[in-house]
Amino acid sequence: MKSRTISRPGWRRFSRWAAKGTVVAAKATVLATVSLVVSLVGCLVAFGIGQMILHSKHVGVSLGDPHVLRAVLGGAVYLTAVALIGFSMATVLRRTPGALAACSSGDGGAPPTPPPTGTPVSSIPIGSGTVVEGPSGPVLLVQPTAGVIKAYNASCPHQGTTVDPPVDGTITCPNHGSQFDGASGALKKGPAATGLTPVSTRVVNGSVQFA
Repeated sequence: MKSRTISRPGWRRFSRWAAKGTVVAAKATVLATVSLVVSLVGCLVAFGIGQMILHSKHVGVSLGDPHVLRAVLGGAVYLTAVALIGFSMATVLRRTPGALAACSSGDGGAPPTPPPTGTPVSSIPIGSGTVVEGPSGPVLLVQPTAGVIKAYNASCPHQGTTVDPPVDGTITCPNHGSQFDGASGALKKGPAATGLTPVSTRVVNGSVQFA
């Protein structure tokens, strides 16, 4: 029997997915820890203020009373859960509208949209771009000015995350924030050590095709 091996593009996608999962998990852990500490302090402060108000009315409640400490801790845990839910929703919505496509392809970042006969130039926003599926993985097509098409390997040189289309002339990696010039692909900001790799393309009948 022939043993199955993971193809190189498949392995790159898996590696990017694993790296993103680790980063998201680390961010969630830090957020949960900070939220729990801040929420606990806030609940204790609120309890102290309530004590002062009740004391003025000759009503006393202490943390030692039944269910009081549990209520304070429960409030802190509740606020922490709300923070984590917000973080989860923000993580999902950040990939909208390509979240489903990203899940199926495993790439993340801007979702690849494979063109059957090339990508119409009219579909590439002027001053920005779009990510399509190329012969060897995702490719970022950019139209810095009307009629000028640039193409780059969309995998960030740092850890292979699919970069986002340029905003205000700058291409940004959503994972660690590396930045590249939209008109040349040159590196503007690390942690990536090099710029984006150009991809050879041609325009035929108003559509961008890979040369």
